[in-house]
Amino acid sequence: MHYFARTNEQVAVINIPAVASTNTLIFTHRLQRLSLRSAAFLFGIGPDPDPFCVMHDYRTLEDLDHMGANFSPPWGAKFREAAKARGLTVRPLFPPRPRAAKGSSPTAVTNGSPKVVVPVPAGK
Repeated sequence: MHYFARTNEQVAVINIPAVASTNTLIFTHRLQRLSLRSAAFLFGIGPDPDPFCVMHDYRTLEDLDHMGANFSPPWGAKFREAAKARGLTVRPLFPPRPRAAKGSSPTAVTNGSPKVVVPVPAGK
């Protein structure tokens, strides 16, 4: 078990040793995904059939490593609504990527950061 969330107690636990990796980037991405999943489950948001959504069911660490790193649009809306109902605001963890100039290669402009959202207290 990589994590569990107890919605009645509003507590989530991530099993760090079970998801640990010697590769820092992989380990960080696992923690980001599991943190988002845990928060969503605490908000009462269930699994998403979209394989690119962070809420898609998975069985192995390899599945976790290949799943999306963010919510699908419908699940993202559910997450933002649930956060707002709890007095939280959702903002990007990383600044938006700069847009490539018209006619240039879209791969020419990237900062290498995935778009991940985290709940934060409103007004922060």
